[in-house]
Amino acid sequence: MKNVLLFLFFSASIFLFSCKAKQTSSTTETAKEKEEVKKVLIDAAREIAEAKQKTYTLNSFSIQGDTLSLEVTYTGGCGQNTFELYSNGLLMKSLPPQFNVYLEHTIENETCKKEIKRTLKFDLSPLKRPGNPKIILNINSADNKAEWKLQ
Repeated sequence: MKNVLLFLFFSASIFLFSCKAKQTSSTTETAKEKEEVKKVLIDAAREIAEAKQKTYTLNSFSIQGDTLSLEVTYTGGCGQNTFELYSNGLLMKSLPPQFNVYLEHTIENETCKKEIKRTLKFDLSPLKRPGNPKIILNINSADNKAEWKLQ
């Protein structure tokens, strides 16, 4: 009888400690995702087209300093979902000048359909141009305009 009770206690202890370890690592990954600020990628050869078939919804956007924050919603939860912000680096001659930027979503091994809301942050400093105190960013299309005041 003692051996059975000891076995049950030992099994329950392993189960409880393993669950807590998984929760801690999951929380750490979520915090890391929230803090990560990626640089906008400039590729002159890349054609920046309007996003017609997107795998995400752009809910809102804002700029603080040189950081663009994008709140997106997409389905997933099991696989790898990565986001990159691209620009061809061509400044449009308008007043104020404008850049087109495009948010690209790459999905790998995704089988889940959970709705995920996430805030993405991008460093816009590679797009800075001397002599322009203000630049308009067209995010995915000319319909989503964000005013970037350069410091």
